[in-house]
Amino acid sequence: MARIVFYCHAKRELLDSVEFYRQDIAALRELGHDVVVCTRWREIPWRFDALYVWWWTHALPPVLLARLLGRPA
Repeated sequence: MARIVFYCHAKRELLDSVEFYRQDIAALRELGHDVVVCTRWREIPWRFDALYVWWWTHALPPVLLARLLGRPA
């Protein structure tokens, strides 16, 4: 399947304990996707198929990167 970057500007430990983050990550993995979890925009790999962004207020750098690479966000 696809390599999907799950980007959320939050503390990494919150992604396992906060239910809505955990459910979204689990759903993407259950669909068979390779999910790369990033909490800082510098962590985003150059090779991915799609970018899933939580919190639009922190989305500008990752979305610009996806657009530059011609990937959906």
